[in-house]
Amino acid sequence: SYYYAMVAKRNVLHISLEELDTDQVLRFDRIITNTGLKEVFNPDGTIQDSYIQRVKHYYEAVNKNDSHGQIFFEKSTPLTLNVDDIRQMINTVEREKQTKIEVIILDYADLLKKSDYSDSEAQAGELLFQDLVKLAQETETLIFTGTQLNRGSGIADVKTMDNIEGSYRKKNTIAFGATLNSNFDKHKKGYIRLYLDKVRNNFGFDDDFLY
Repeated sequence: SYYYAMVAKRNVLHISLEELDTDQVLRFDRIITNTGLKEVFNPDGTIQDSYIQRVKHYYEAVNKNDSHGQIFFEKSTPLTLNVDDIRQMINTVEREKQTKIEVIILDYADLLKKSDYSDSEAQAGELLFQDLVKLAQETETLIFTGTQLNRGSGIADVKTMDNIEGSYRKKNTIAFGATLNSNFDKHKKGYIRLYLDKVRNNFGFDDDFLY
């Protein structure tokens, strides 16, 4: 959301199905101001005045040069929202704000309502992802979402989409798929790796990882 709105200057619809919208917005503000948690909160849990001023000054500067996209946060509860509801969200935002949504961040697909699809988890996941691809094509948007690894992935040296329930079905529908790989040593050194499970338009990557 940060990259597409503030760097690529695209209009973003960020849909959260799990975390509180206040937590999402706080994280976004922390990213754009490059602020750690210790610089945000006082020991008693209140927000530091210096952080409030920092955010205020940042947005004032951003609004002056008008060189950014817009971001719209939407919050729903798990397992209540379906793909048609997302389509309606897009239409509502575009109509009310007179803004074309170009990117959708969906946090995350597994928390969408799947009961209308199938009793089979793998098949339901495939059909859901097919509907998301259809939505992206119909609305001319780029959709990013996530899906969880299974419990057995914890012992895998390299985590791939093979560690996801029904992964081959989901992989068939998407244009790009990558799996987050991290462990204690990588985290300590300050990086994670993206294992490239699928890149429909491969631009000459000489490795299966992005660092």
